[in-house]
Amino acid sequence: MIFDTDILIWVQRGNEKAANLIEKDKDKHLSIQSYMELLQGARNKTHPNLCKAFIAPLDVIKTPNLDSCFKTF
Repeated sequence: MIFDTDILIWVQRGNEKAANLIEKDKDKHLSIQSYMELLQGARNKTHPNLCKAFIAPLDVIKTPNLDSCFKTF
């Protein structure tokens, strides 16, 4: 499953329901966009390192470049 930024933020804020959703899924992924959004939303200088450790078990996937999709039309 590809997890959206909102789900990951809910987990960071202590939402057990969101944490359980991620924990029970075998194939954990997030998009590169979600990864960057989490880092962009860092609250201080140590938060990016906490974000990286938090998402380390997830596979970061690159979503297709939409520009290349539109070139076919």
